Amino acid sequence: MPHHRTHLAWLALPLACLASACDGGTEPDPPLDGSIEVNLQIEGDGLQGVQVRLDDTEGVASSRFAITDAMGAASFDGLEEGLYEVSLGTVPDHVTVEDTQQQTTLNRQRPTARVGFAGVRKRDATVAVEVRVEGVGIPGLTVELSGPEQRSAETDQEGVARFEGLLRGHYEVRLTGYDPERLAFGETTGGLDANGNQAFGLEFAGTEVPRVPDIPSDFAAEAIDAFEVALSWTDNADNEEEVVLERRIAGVSDWTALATLDPDQVAFDDTVQPATDYEYRLRACNEHGCSEPWVEAAASTPQIPPAAPTDLVAAATGATSVGLTWTDASNNEVRFDIERRVGAGGTWVAVAAVGAGAVSWADSGLAAGTEYGYRVRACNDAGCSEFTDPASVTTVVVP
Repeated sequence: MPHHRTHLAWLALPLACLASACDGGTEPDPPLDGSIEVNLQIEGDGLQGVQVRLDDTEGVASSRFAITDAMGAASFDGLEEGLYEVSLGTVPDHVTVEDTQQQTTLNRQRPTARVGFAGVRKRDATVAVEVRVEGVGIPGLTVELSGPEQRSAETDQEGVARFEGLLRGHYEVRLTGYDPERLAFGETTGGLDANGNQAFGLEFAGTEVPRVPDIPSDFAAEAIDAFEVALSWTDNADNEEEVVLERRIAGVSDWTALATLDPDQVAFDDTVQPATDYEYRLRACNEHGCSEPWVEAAASTPQIPPAAPTDLVAAATGATSVGLTWTDASNNEVRFDIERRVGAGGTWVAVAAVGAGAVSWADSGLAAGTEYGYRVRACNDAGCSEFTDPASVTTVVVP
């Protein structure tokens, strides 16, 4: 059988040459079975689902179409020699391919041609996420994006986390970084499509969890002088409406209200009395109650010298005795010092010390018909007052 087919082929050759007017008895070349391989890459990744069109530039054959696969590849087979144009159909909105049309040639020296298209992903999407609690923006909370790319950011002072230069596409948004004992949100996740220069927004709305303020700390009391105590503390609350301050004299009195202070106040100056032991306590309060327990601090004011006595009077009660009286102008003396001199120019000499609260003293053993001067001062552990103005008297002359 093979030999028979060969014999028939030779018999048919002259007829074929006559029909085609061939010269020299040479058999014509068979048609070219060429191919064009197309590849579409976006930043190194194949792009699937894009239509590719193939056109014969001489218009001999009709247009052919193919769809890129998961590797971004498409191919056309069984092509004749000639110049071909390869063009891409509509590409997805999230990518850009600048050159979507190319030409290539097929011939017997180049039966296979490869045409590559390259593009980039668009990075012009913006997402703005607002976090508000009872209408007020909350800073410092974390917002996480997941989708075409992963990002995270903290909310600013207005409670906004803004993401710019994103790849286009669908994003899932998640709110984290808040204290659930302080804030409550109905939703902490959401989704949106970011597809252009417009800022696509999402808002998380929350409320404050009802709670009493945190207790203040580092409460300290310091006596600045005998009449002032300086109080200071650390404010640990962010939801107080007032700070309540109370005081008592240690071991003597009960707690009494001293002041109701503004929220966030962390210092107070108290007007006090000398030589007294004071105790203080404070707590932060709001509509839900006050912090517990009370924080306490103590301070002791120093003693001060007593005020000078007044209205000193000296009167002769006989030839050898004088009586003194004065007004006690202080409440913290422990004694009164009494000094005496003979005549207007004599030297002052201490003659007596009487106890606290005394307002008189009697001098005796004096010389008759002699002038004496007296002065008095009040004293305690902190010092003594000034002396009174001198009071003069002359003892009675004996006949």
